[in-house]
Amino acid sequence: MKISFAKTIVKSFFTIVFVCLGQWAAAQVHEIGLSAGVSAYSGDIIQHIDWLHPRPSGQLFYRANFTHVFSLKVAAGLGVLASSDESYDNPMNNQRGHSFTTTYNELTVMTEYNFLDYRYNSKDDVYRFSPYFTMGLGLLSFNNGITPPNNAVNTGSGAPVTIPFGVGIKFRTHSNWNFQWQFIATKTFTDALDGLYELPSNVKSYSNPNSLDWYYFTGISAGYVFYKVDCPKR
Repeated sequence: MKISFAKTIVKSFFTIVFVCLGQWAAAQVHEIGLSAGVSAYSGDIIQHIDWLHPRPSGQLFYRANFTHVFSLKVAAGLGVLASSDESYDNPMNNQRGHSFTTTYNELTVMTEYNFLDYRYNSKDDVYRFSPYFTMGLGLLSFNNGITPPNNAVNTGSGAPVTIPFGVGIKFRTHSNWNFQWQFIATKTFTDALDGLYELPSNVKSYSNPNSLDWYYFTGISAGYVFYKVDCPKR
């Protein structure tokens, strides 16, 4: 069931990519930029967002702005996730004594919906602020560094599908610069970001097989806007 669902997600991902490729030429405003911030994790060590162990992360992105309310963003990201049982005091954390550091790479395609009239078509527009909602699909590759080595862990890497979604705020200056703050939560379909995973029934497990791992990003971005100029028809 999980494999079939993952295949459906992958097919949907590439369908969106190909449809969007056909639409990019119609976009009136193109934008490239950089995001920088911190990432965090939730999983077997801690079920809520682990802000005690933030790590650096960032993205390079391209955004096609089709209308005042709708945009498409393609981004390549790099980041680090970390956590430790020593930071939390409960019987499982004390028994397990696990910590990890995971590096990850991601590729995401996300739509953005602006709640206000956010205009790009003139540098002098007063409509240059809006909160927004974003959601899409991604591909994830990660690698773990595990401490201590005697725990039952998964040290491999993979490229599972992800579902990122979140909120943000956009602000455009009167020039070609566009600035944003964003918070993105990413649902994964793996239980191995933290190096802990479900073991065979005859082996003691340190993980919850019914809970998959998530990771999060919050940060700011700066993008440079290129305006498409239509030549007059003769």
